[in-house]
Amino acid sequence: MEAYVNNQQDKIAMDEYLLELLADVIRFVLDREDIKDYEIGLTLVDDDYILELNSQYRGKNMPTDVLSFPLSNEVEGEEDTSVVGDIVISVETASRQAHEYNHSFEREMVYLLVHGIYHVLGYTHDDNENKEVMRAKEEEIMNNYNLVR
Repeated sequence: MEAYVNNQQDKIAMDEYLLELLADVIRFVLDREDIKDYEIGLTLVDDDYILELNSQYRGKNMPTDVLSFPLSNEVEGEEDTSVVGDIVISVETASRQAHEYNHSFEREMVYLLVHGIYHVLGYTHDDNENKEVMRAKEEEIMNNYNLVR
């Protein structure tokens, strides 16, 4: 079980507390979902970098807040679950959104991470039913960390 957090941007200061919180959230969500074997990477970038990724992988020539890259998601029985993936968050966009939504930067970063993890796990919000399921899981995690709206 590995959770990697890599801060590749220098435009917004990231304190050690927040970096450790993000790593803890990864472990908590995967434990909550009963994922026993995983390797998840979280990379924190600036808007320029995520714009390149968004353009390359989604054909959208604009920055976004979070991108998820599920690399594998294999379930071979209850005791042998393996999830591998990467999540990329634009710290600049997260900061702007925290201001726009009038909540803390910490809350926005954790929310984007949780959202990204659920995408790596195969959850979507492409229709109302899927959206409700995914949002309920996200809110449960956010409530656990007392990061409510």
